[in-house]
Amino acid sequence: MIYKVTAIAPTGPAPAHVIEAPNGTVYVTNSGDGTVSVYDGPGLSQTGRITVGGMPHGLRPAGNGSVIVVANTDAGALDVIDSATNAVVGRVNVGSGPAQVAVGTDGRYAYAGINKPSAVVKVDLVARKLVGS
Repeated sequence: MIYKVTAIAPTGPAPAHVIEAPNGTVYVTNSGDGTVSVYDGPGLSQTGRITVGGMPHGLRPAGNGSVIVVANTDAGALDVIDSATNAVVGRVNVGSGPAQVAVGTDGRYAYAGINKPSAVVKVDLVARKLVGS
């Protein structure tokens, strides 16, 4: 089967992960410059770039997609982006090297694996604080 590429959109350096939020917006972590690129999903036109610093890697929408949670490996944190404004609204320090993030089905808690100590951490996204490991 032959596929045709219908759109190509530039990203920042070293794009790591891509998600589509429930509202159709596409987010790409750019680990090379500490940003997250934002695209209109249907047309794949870039609508913005969010600076989070560090090295953003894995990301997931939370709950209904009102926030996007980004594992920031170099910062040792989970960054929280408001998907309505595409602004960083919080950062929760979790420990060394989170690379991926999972979000519970109700959108209340995020989970990430860290390196030192080797553990899984739990973050309350409403309170924006670490609540367990």
